[in-house]
Amino acid sequence: MYRSVVLGFSAGGIALAQQILAALPEQYRLPIIIVGHLPNGQTSQLASVLDTSTSINVVQAADKTLPQPGHAYVAPANYHLLVEQSGQLALSVDEPVNSVRPSIDVLFETAAEYYQHDVVAVALSGASSDGVAGMKQVKVLGGLTICLRPDGTTFNTLPRRIVEAIDVDYQEDPEGIISLLNAMAENTP
Repeated sequence: MYRSVVLGFSAGGIALAQQILAALPEQYRLPIIIVGHLPNGQTSQLASVLDTSTSINVVQAADKTLPQPGHAYVAPANYHLLVEQSGQLALSVDEPVNSVRPSIDVLFETAAEYYQHDVVAVALSGASSDGVAGMKQVKVLGGLTICLRPDGTTFNTLPRRIVEAIDVDYQEDPEGIISLLNAMAENTP
């Protein structure tokens, strides 16, 4: 039984994330925790941008929030987003990882440690390798790993490096990812 979805992307990922979130039902049974890379020094409108495309409630993550089904939580600019051992979300200004903050690796690794085999990790497009180590940790701890097919995006560095490094459970186009996420939620009480 899955308890959460973690989703990461950088270059080229906003439109993909919008497409995926738009296809999920308002009462989606899992919380979704999102890290999207933004240019340094920018304030983030990512939660607002994603919220306009979906019936799921998309908000900027706040410290000590307990993720709820039917909600998506987006990392604020210049903060790592973590899942603590209490299950609450945490924000951190620790040093950048892979030259970025927020880091996909930080989210995926902490979610894997907390949820273990009950997490679904989804990596979309990106022009860096941030997310590879985190996806490895999800796989090692028994979570489900889903990656955008590398030929499905112009910015394929992230998905290509993931599939080169890890035997991911699924390599899919956006429609396949949507189908999988809906199926995972249907198996959640």
